[in-house]
Amino acid sequence: MSVRLIAFDLDNTFLYDADTVSRGNREALEDAAAEHVMTAIASGRVFTSLPAAVLAVPSVEYAITSNGAAIYKLPKEEGRLDENGRFDADRCFTHARCIHRISLPEDRVRAIMKLLEEYPSDRYPVSFETFINGKAYSCEDYIRRPERYGLSPAYIEYVRTTRTMVADMRQFILDHADTLDGLDLQIGDPAVRDEIRSRLMAEVPDIYITASVSNRIEMSNASAGKAAGLRYLMNILGIKKGETAAFGDADNDIDMICAAGTGIAMRNGTPSCRKAADYVTKACREDGFAWAVHGRLGIRNRRAEKEKYMRAALKEAGKAEALDEVPVGCVIVKDGKIIARGYNRRNADRSTLSHAEMTAIRKACCVLGDWRLSGCTMYVTLEPCPMCAGAIVQSRIDRVVIGARSDKSGSAGTVVDLLHTDGFDHQVETEFDVLGDECRKLLSHYFSQKRK
Repeated sequence: MSVRLIAFDLDNTFLYDADTVSRGNREALEDAAAEHVMTAIASGRVFTSLPAAVLAVPSVEYAITSNGAAIYKLPKEEGRLDENGRFDADRCFTHARCIHRISLPEDRVRAIMKLLEEYPSDRYPVSFETFINGKAYSCEDYIRRPERYGLSPAYIEYVRTTRTMVADMRQFILDHADTLDGLDLQIGDPAVRDEIRSRLMAEVPDIYITASVSNRIEMSNASAGKAAGLRYLMNILGIKKGETAAFGDADNDIDMICAAGTGIAMRNGTPSCRKAADYVTKACREDGFAWAVHGRLGIRNRRAEKEKYMRAALKEAGKAEALDEVPVGCVIVKDGKIIARGYNRRNADRSTLSHAEMTAIRKACCVLGDWRLSGCTMYVTLEPCPMCAGAIVQSRIDRVVIGARSDKSGSAGTVVDLLHTDGFDHQVETEFDVLGDECRKLLSHYFSQKRK
């Protein structure tokens, strides 16, 4: 059964650190969207502390936050961009819509705080965070003395910029006891953490308790949890369990991994998380998310495909170099197959028309028996000149993937842009810098040899 929904944890699963998204993981999300697979963040983070680097990816449609206590429908791309077309986090937060929320019952909050009166912060390394309507509030001392509470240095700036600091956090929690999405503890002493967790489980029933990292205790409504959030989305979207996949690394991901049709743990995950999963992928910093999206879930790796075809174009460019021609090569692809190849042989043929693109277009027209090359993609090592750009437009090629820009005659946007001219009756989608370094290196080597 094909996957229709992917839910993914953030920290140490999708993100390298507090807010860094790798190129591979971002492209994996885009590849999923290209196959009409929906994607959802599934995090213990509160909504307004989700990283811009993830929210800026248009294909991410939902966010399960606060360990399932609040779920958001993210706005379409235009609802995330400012007037200059740049991602705007505040605009994204404003236009997002909360579609599900379950708060901690007030009596449970007061029972938790009553128990914690026995652990005053001046004697125990216990700090508090709480989440209200998508916003996070934290104790000032948590930032002043992060090492006391076990906060990783890599996350200090993240906490500082995503929390509203409160001087008397215990009183703040009691004052808002009827509106909390979640309540978290940061505890710097593992023995104290284990003791408090055991007591909470025994003395405060009917709450959901989990942890994303070893120094935390995270508490929500008993009906919360990432699994509950995933099931809620499955229900409203009409998606079956077998059509879902979930990624995680920590203990608070286990229920979600088990609830999904395919549960995938990171190699860097906790032993219990890895044990619960159907499949263990590479570590987070090895792009384990992207690796499993392509290798386990069977979603096409579009970058790998583009690089494969560009390597074929580079091989053609090598033929030009062997003739002492400027090394430019080109292939044209339709329905996943190369239907035509060409390389620069202007001097060999003594013809202005013998550019790589022109040769490939002529051959493709012969193969298809039509001057129209609709449905075709051209891969070319160097940005087309005006002549070739005109032929590309005239032949109705859908897309051109380019290795290196041409500062002297590039006509796909560098010098002029003939592929996106409003007055023309055909527009061509373009993409640059696929194997760009290799394409530039080939050209640089050729011209350096000519200058000797």
